[in-house]
Amino acid sequence: MKTTHFFLKILSFFILSLSFPLTVSAEDVLIKAHHSITYQVHDKHAAVVDAALNMLSSDLRASLGSSLTLQKSKAKIEIYQLDMLSDREFTQLQKRGLPIQQIIAKDDAYFISYKNKRLIICGSNGRGTAYGILELSRMAGVSAWTWWQDAPIVPQTQLTIDENLEIVGWASVKYRGISLEQTNCGLNIWSQSVDGHVKRGTIGGNTYEKLMQLMLRLHLNLLWPSQENGDVSFFNNKACKKLSEQYDIFVGVSPKRAFVWYGAEKKRSKTFKKQAGVLTWQDDGFGYMAPVGSATQDGLALLHLNDKSSGNLLFPYLSPGLIVEELQRLYAVGTHDTWVAALNNPKTASYLLQLYADLAWNNECVQPSKTVEHLQAWTTLLFGEENAQTATELLKEYYRMTSICRPELLGWWDNATYDNQGLGETEFDASTYGNELERYLHEYAQLERKAMQAKSQMQSSVHNAFDAVVRLPISFASTIAEKRLQAQEAMHLSRPQSFHHDEEALESAVRSWNAYNKLKTLRHEYESLAGNKWGNILSGEPLTKTVFAEPQLPDALTEDEIATYSNLEDEPCELRLEGSIAFNAKRFDTATEAPMICAMLGHSGAAVALQKDDVLNYTCYTSRRGDFAVRLAFIPIRTADEDVQVSVRIGYSQPVILTISTRESAQQHFTSAARGQRVISFQKYLSYGKQSIEIKALTDNVIIDQILIDSDLNRRFYRFPIK
Repeated sequence: MKTTHFFLKILSFFILSLSFPLTVSAEDVLIKAHHSITYQVHDKHAAVVDAALNMLSSDLRASLGSSLTLQKSKAKIEIYQLDMLSDREFTQLQKRGLPIQQIIAKDDAYFISYKNKRLIICGSNGRGTAYGILELSRMAGVSAWTWWQDAPIVPQTQLTIDENLEIVGWASVKYRGISLEQTNCGLNIWSQSVDGHVKRGTIGGNTYEKLMQLMLRLHLNLLWPSQENGDVSFFNNKACKKLSEQYDIFVGVSPKRAFVWYGAEKKRSKTFKKQAGVLTWQDDGFGYMAPVGSATQDGLALLHLNDKSSGNLLFPYLSPGLIVEELQRLYAVGTHDTWVAALNNPKTASYLLQLYADLAWNNECVQPSKTVEHLQAWTTLLFGEENAQTATELLKEYYRMTSICRPELLGWWDNATYDNQGLGETEFDASTYGNELERYLHEYAQLERKAMQAKSQMQSSVHNAFDAVVRLPISFASTIAEKRLQAQEAMHLSRPQSFHHDEEALESAVRSWNAYNKLKTLRHEYESLAGNKWGNILSGEPLTKTVFAEPQLPDALTEDEIATYSNLEDEPCELRLEGSIAFNAKRFDTATEAPMICAMLGHSGAAVALQKDDVLNYTCYTSRRGDFAVRLAFIPIRTADEDVQVSVRIGYSQPVILTISTRESAQQHFTSAARGQRVISFQKYLSYGKQSIEIKALTDNVIIDQILIDSDLNRRFYRFPIK
């Protein structure tokens, strides 16, 4: 990667989004490359401040070749922890006209001020001070994910700063946590090779230290160790307990048993105090939040970045747009006390965990229409400015494709088969709209080729990170879909007795079988990244039974059949509308208010959010008269106490009221959540020619994704036929 000092652009985004900038003006040089910079800190401060200084020192050596030098006074960087200052020190600090009063009563708050050629970092407590210190790492272009994703740190020539810079930051949510799920896969198995002596199903001290360093960079302060007595092994391990004190992390008992956690009782004490939390909001395993029972609003909210319980997902596939929409809705109803994100592995969940952490820290940091900009700022820190746009566009399409269907869940269309890890038949239909099944797989193949081409044009220094974050997740998703859908097609086309004489069935079966073998190759490639650093990170019984399992075919293939039907070219299937009209909701002609376009949400990747009385108007043209099925696809969010309703008027006819019930059965909701759409239809006679459509929100919380005027009232299909 070329030497640069692009960090001001990155700084401007992250500071605007994560904290509260007060002033900016001309630039000043804070640190020159290969020069030492002095800092001072008062004697009494928390251990987490020293931990943050050690991390910053390592970051500056990597970025600038510079070192930190402790100095008693008149240092270039001054560091203060308000809750451990003496009365005399506090009085002296007050006299300097700093925004102390804005943070002093807030947990984990900090400000950064540049005055008289000195950078002042002040925190309300130890964590807040550490957060302020690590902002310097961010300014120097160091991503929080450098170690976890093996991303290079771009060499800088200097670290510049605005002469009148003043930043104030504090948390939107008091306790911002993660919960480690699944003891028999992913991080736990990898930790056994890293830490050696740990028992199966637990995580060792080396892994926990890297995890807590990541949490400190992400402004997270609460950790539930791995499930199935992972918390017991944590508290029984003196080294792990010491780490939680060193990095000032609250540590909790497993959420599956009780929502209880432990943290420092007093500022200067190492004792632990029990605190209880009441679960008030929880998602369904697909990211859609709903209240739990009749609990009070300001309790604990649990969001699963992976699937809810079974550990079947190789990578988390939550739509970034859905995370933004749901967490901002959660905050708006008053849930500010405790948020917890459940995940199997921070490496495979990196961007979604970053997005969650940023929203927990500052709930206004990402507007629903600006999610792509947040993603690009993240990819810039990870891959460099010259690669960020390409990586962002690939990830944007990846999240859109996985929003259409999570690859591992192809075939799980009801709770029963999902819980039993059985596979049913997907709703993708090869006979619909010019073969929507093949078209979906072709789009994936195209995306996979684009990712490979993009890597070939990047510097080798970013290959490990690009493979882990972009290329290999795309390849895994594409290949899992290929294995599952081609197996389904082979089963449709043939039976065991005729299978070996059916060329179409054999072609599909071989494509499925080759995808199965490719998955093993991809797994080896992922685990071999960075010199085999991540061996066994994709291991585990749930994944062995699902992702890496053999496909279900009509019969076993022979070696000759595999050789004959392998390496066939992927041929695109032309979209055939068959008299239907389909378009994304964002393609409205007029609206009563400027509606919110929710970036990276829905099958369209740009769903439209409406509040009560908002109206969208559309125009389309039918090529015949007759009965049509009018189908609307909504994002299936779950409200606390009321149904969501819209009225649809076509031409001058009476409006039709459509209701998205919050009281639908578990089976109905599972189907909608797995699909990422709640499709509601009604029959309407339409004449030939121009049609005007008015959609009006009768309640709040309406998010519409796509619209279909279907010429077949009983058509079997999965995707709305939109190019």
